[in-house]
Amino acid sequence: MFFDKRILALLMNPFRRNIKRNSFNINTFNRKCFDLFRNKDSFRFNYTIFSISISFAFLAKYYFQNIRKQLNMKAISSDEIEILSSKSKNMIVLNLIKGMEINKSNFIKELIKQIKSKELNRLNIQIYYTENTCSESTPNVTLFKGYGSRISNIDLNFKNNNNIEQIKSFFGPKSEKIINGNSSTIKNISYDTFESDVINKSDENNPLLLMYYDDYCLMCFLIRPLINSLAARLRNTKNIQFGRYNIGRNDLHEFSPPVKATPSFVLFRGSQEPERLDEYKPKDIIKKIIEIKCKVENNDCGKNELAELSTLEQKVLIRFHLFIVLSIWNLYLKELQGKLINTPKSQFCELNFMHLEELLSISCLFLQDQNVSSKNSKSFDEINFEKISYDKIAENINFQEIFLENIKKDMKRSDTIEENINHLLNEIEGCCNDYITMKKLIKK
Repeated sequence: MFFDKRILALLMNPFRRNIKRNSFNINTFNRKCFDLFRNKDSFRFNYTIFSISISFAFLAKYYFQNIRKQLNMKAISSDEIEILSSKSKNMIVLNLIKGMEINKSNFIKELIKQIKSKELNRLNIQIYYTENTCSESTPNVTLFKGYGSRISNIDLNFKNNNNIEQIKSFFGPKSEKIINGNSSTIKNISYDTFESDVINKSDENNPLLLMYYDDYCLMCFLIRPLINSLAARLRNTKNIQFGRYNIGRNDLHEFSPPVKATPSFVLFRGSQEPERLDEYKPKDIIKKIIEIKCKVENNDCGKNELAELSTLEQKVLIRFHLFIVLSIWNLYLKELQGKLINTPKSQFCELNFMHLEELLSISCLFLQDQNVSSKNSKSFDEINFEKISYDKIAENINFQEIFLENIKKDMKRSDTIEENINHLLNEIEGCCNDYITMKKLIKK
């Protein structure tokens, strides 16, 4: 039969009030039905009700045949979750109590309805569930977005639809607001501008090299000004574009390949398949960028050009040493200020400044060297971090916090490696002057 019993009952509903007798035969039923349509107004009224009933019946048929099928979610084990999360960009795992009937949960029905809506359907969110044998546990959900973003153990109140809104907001795209200056050699890309600035503005003859980075990534911090210097040196080569994408402040775009580590470099050529670069060390990055340049321009890579750009590699290490010295200064000056506040003036003479004097002597080597940013730098060879016990300092929690905070600040800069070295030297000089000033005040 075309309709099942529930749908047939819906179809017969308009006629029940007109059939009042307890017992009737087929002739009585037919006569009653024809009487309904003899009057013109009655015909219109009953025709309207009949049409509404037919429409409602078809909707009910669609629900029972399609919507209910969607509730047949796949159960997975805890071991399968990590495997699936590495393959699927967006995933919901419901942690339910064993024996719970999924098809009777209005919350799950509403959740699936929202996931299948036009707003979220394009994200291709997969829904799975696991069963917990502990009856006292509270049902919760784990959300996976992109490659690595997740929220675990969100308690779910199946009577509260606010949890559904929380899930929807999690899967909403995250994009930072960025402002690119006209003088920027490297364009900052966000989730919202990815398609327009990366896909639409690159092609076979105008590739775009995109660097994926994070605020607290040490290797990203080391390479950041190096890439800026390379982009500045190749500014006249209009066929090569450079961009960077913060995966901490932006979700991975649907046109982006999976990114599981930073820094990652991907070469985009419009709608073509992106090319992931295996290189991430300074020397390898320089060599790869020169290869891309020569391939685009259809000429041989000159040894002089490679040698010139390779000088930037040594500056990466020089800059890192300067950054360490600056971070140590930030730590020592902070500790010195705390001692001056908590120490009586009569006991100032008992304070030990030996570690500060050693740091001052190392800093002066850099400040007095006019070739500090070149390969002829003497201070780079003479520096000895053992004098200031760097190994012990690196284990200091306060130093680690200062170091990471300085990295985060530096990642917001857009200067070249030469400009950044000069910036660090100015900061170190300022710290030296602050220490000398405080030492004079103490002696008074």
